Amino acid sequence: QVGFYRVRTYLDMLWNQDELPEVELPQGYSVRPFRNGDTPLLTRIQNDAFTGSWGFCPNTEQQIEYRTHMPNTSQAGILFLFDGESPAGYCWTVMAPAGNGVRGMVGMIGVAPNYRGKGVSRYILQAGMKHLRSVGLAEIGLEVDGDNSPAVRLYKTTGFKTMGERHWFERVLPGT
Repeated sequence: QVGFYRVRTYLDMLWNQDELPEVELPQGYSVRPFRNGDTPLLTRIQNDAFTGSWGFCPNTEQQIEYRTHMPNTSQAGILFLFDGESPAGYCWTVMAPAGNGVRGMVGMIGVAPNYRGKGVSRYILQAGMKHLRSVGLAEIGLEVDGDNSPAVRLYKTTGFKTMGERHWFERVLPGT
């Protein structure tokens, strides 16, 4: 209590099924992994996709470059979705410790603003999940803002189950 109030609820979701649903890319679309020199592209797409989202602070190229070399990240697990030559979105997968060893995680899915509402997030999610399965990870987790109805719906229809919640609280400090 003491002046704190809940501002957000994030859902912890888990996918653990035998078969990954097949999703065919639309004509003209392709998926490719992160390559050397892609840091400016990833920085731009991420900042464009999340600017205005609760809690997001734009990243610099140096921050993104550092994160692409972290021990839990494989550059092969950062996947871009292209519509021809235009970047439509990305999926950044990571590996995280879990009770039974290692779990694949969908760290971020970002969709370029001009591709929102067109269903492309399903394709990039599928690509990320395929990558995690290809490296032998059976369980795939993610965290999503419970107020992001389109994302929650996407994950539920893909077979993710809500396993828990994280509540974010704020308190306005006197004099601010």
